[in-house]
Amino acid sequence: MTTSLTHLQHDLKSIRDGRFDEASPRQRDRAVRELIHTSCAAASVVALQPVPFLDTALLVPLHVGMVQGIARIRGYRLDKRSTFEILRTMRASLLTQHAMMAAAKFAPYVGWIVTVSVADALTYAIGALMDRYFVRGRSMLPAEMRDALQRLYKEKFEHAYRGRRSELKMKLGRAPSMRRALCELDEARREGRIDDDERDRRKEEILFRG
Repeated sequence: MTTSLTHLQHDLKSIRDGRFDEASPRQRDRAVRELIHTSCAAASVVALQPVPFLDTALLVPLHVGMVQGIARIRGYRLDKRSTFEILRTMRASLLTQHAMMAAAKFAPYVGWIVTVSVADALTYAIGALMDRYFVRGRSMLPAEMRDALQRLYKEKFEHAYRGRRSELKMKLGRAPSMRRALCELDEARREGRIDDDERDRRKEEILFRG
């Protein structure tokens, strides 16, 4: 997980640090799409870590950086304080999704489907909403932003969840040994033969690479 996240963070930094003063509208649109897509990938990797509520500490900086990057692409400069002020208008919805991720970690094996889908959908919804917010000249009202976030999140979550559930079913059907491999990983972690990072890395290999 650490290696994948490091690579994604490097990609995010490259996108955010790009020069957009002379960029065309199409180039800006593409840069925003790439930033949101890479942020969603990074959020999905973060969500694989096993500790409840640690996701919040890891995802908040990711979301702040994404919002600042989208603002920069769209011609605005935001410091962290201003970014937090924007996100604070949606804090009730954000807290609900973070709580869902934490609860899902207690569900064995399939809990990762919910956790990763929530992280993916929440990151996408924030990114898509913030792009709309800056394109419209920061003129959206808080209630409008909250409603839009919920709609974007619901649509993306349903799509992400169905996709990952189908993916897992296919993998389990092709490889009945996957459940046994996951059980063995949990047992090895409980007995202290591997640490959390090693367990997460092997779980990622099993679930995402088959």
